Amino acid sequence: MNSAQRGFTVWFVIIPVALLVIGSGLFVSTRHKGGTNNMDKYAAPNNPELTTLMTPYYKISDMGGIGPYSSNKDIAGYVHNGIDFMSDHDLVEYRAISGGIVIEAKVFYDSTRTDTHPQVNVIVLYNKTTKVVYTFEPYSKSIADAERQLTLLNVKEGDTIVAGQSLGKLIKTAPQSHVHIHVMKNEQAFCFENMFSKADKDELTSKIIPNPKIPEQLCYE
Repeated sequence: MNSAQRGFTVWFVIIPVALLVIGSGLFVSTRHKGGTNNMDKYAAPNNPELTTLMTPYYKISDMGGIGPYSSNKDIAGYVHNGIDFMSDHDLVEYRAISGGIVIEAKVFYDSTRTDTHPQVNVIVLYNKTTKVVYTFEPYSKSIADAERQLTLLNVKEGDTIVAGQSLGKLIKTAPQSHVHIHVMKNEQAFCFENMFSKADKDELTSKIIPNPKIPEQLCYE
């Protein structure tokens, strides 16, 4: 295990403990609500039900670790409404896992909370019931980093995109720098691991951040 992987291991083990103590932290799903006032601004694409997804990376070697989804705090020790894709190095390029229309692309920061970081939200409306939320998190407390992150996007509000299209590059300021992704149907997040091909799931699982207390899997439900 290299030093980066050891760093991810420590981070992944510590965070659930912190969540149990303070009830908030990196994996608190309310950080990534995906809510927007733009739902009525754009007509939803007439796409069929979403059943398959591409990986958000171009090369698995660009990923330093994968943070699993969890709706089961008893098993995982935390609740997290998406999957985190952590960059192995600075300016890793991420791509869309599905098509749709971009209904939001902006900096988000809840300054009333101490456990969050400025980030950039990209919300893609796939059809009338389903949307995909990407949160680019450099993991820096600097608003300037978040503003710069916004300039590194290759999409903007109002764009129609296709699966595999480049979304932009992520600034890496810490080992935890990542793109958080969650998929919502009728405003409810769910585990989307079965939308990936078996080969992609195997590849993703190989990068899951180790936790000695629970088996390695993409979702804990």
